[in-house]
Amino acid sequence: MIETNNVDSNREISKEEFLKEKFYLSFSSLGKLLSSPKIFYRDYILKEREELEGKHLKEGELLHCFVLEPENFDDKFIVMPAKVPGGGLKIVIDNVFKTYAKPQIKKEEVCIIPDLEELHREILNELELQDLYQTLVSAKRKDSDGLMLTADQKRLQKVITPETEIYWSALIEGERKTIVDMDMVTKSKIKAQAILSTPKALKLLTTNTIKTDVRKEVELKCELSGYPFGLKGIIDCVLVDYENETIYITDLKTTSKELKDWESSVDIYRYWLQAVIYKELILALVPDDNNRPWKLKFNFIVVDKNNMVYTYPVSAQSLALWELKAKEEYDKAKWHFDNHIYNLPYEYELGLVEL
Repeated sequence: MIETNNVDSNREISKEEFLKEKFYLSFSSLGKLLSSPKIFYRDYILKEREELEGKHLKEGELLHCFVLEPENFDDKFIVMPAKVPGGGLKIVIDNVFKTYAKPQIKKEEVCIIPDLEELHREILNELELQDLYQTLVSAKRKDSDGLMLTADQKRLQKVITPETEIYWSALIEGERKTIVDMDMVTKSKIKAQAILSTPKALKLLTTNTIKTDVRKEVELKCELSGYPFGLKGIIDCVLVDYENETIYITDLKTTSKELKDWESSVDIYRYWLQAVIYKELILALVPDDNNRPWKLKFNFIVVDKNNMVYTYPVSAQSLALWELKAKEEYDKAKWHFDNHIYNLPYEYELGLVEL
């Protein structure tokens, strides 16, 4: 077995085992490899990826759904009538569900999942693991109902509430869906409407002529010549203008900043690399013997915290510069693949970083 530098991993996977099947890097997985190789190793090689959750992620999913495929909302989301529990309480409920309910749902077509009220011991164990409500102590006198509550009973009262029972039912009902609350839905609908009422944005997302064709949520893969990996991605929107032989590639972004501050995100979050990857994916669809001079134009549609919308066109000069930078990033990724080393980012592994 070829050794890896990941000394904190409980197991290792050889280079040969990892590359038995062609690996296709997405924008997010390539970014993970370049910035946090250890996390890339855990998520994509050991396949022990942790499920990402967060309000901003769910609101991003909602925005994309309302703008690109509103007809699929019911298939993708369950709306809580109350707010989703937050913080450590949500972690406890989620972990109890993953441990005691989810395996049962997957195992049986028809199964009876216990209510939270029936999972006292499981909840208490999880509270201890999360160190939540552990400072509560047994009562020294009766409460207003004449009860002397133990510390465990007090803990269970904190967890088993009408809100968490609704959330538990939603987890069961929507095991394959994303759970959101009305606040998230309302906020995302407003942002979506802001985008769809902006003429420049709408022109890239819809068509009313047979001379253009619009595809949304386009999932693509392509090879990358000279590299041990390919590329993949889901492009938000592709508009093909046959009359002008132009392909418009559009990506939606939402930001907690104001529009004037978003431009720095292109470098901070490597959105320039996303543009190049999407261009590669689209070009791979054009046959090698095609002589038509198709032009590619990339746009970011950004909606800010004040629901202001701007369509950022990417110039041909910027895209050409970004392609050169992307080649450098592909080479760094290739070094990690070739050497099967996923400890530090490329620059740090080679001692290229100086103060």
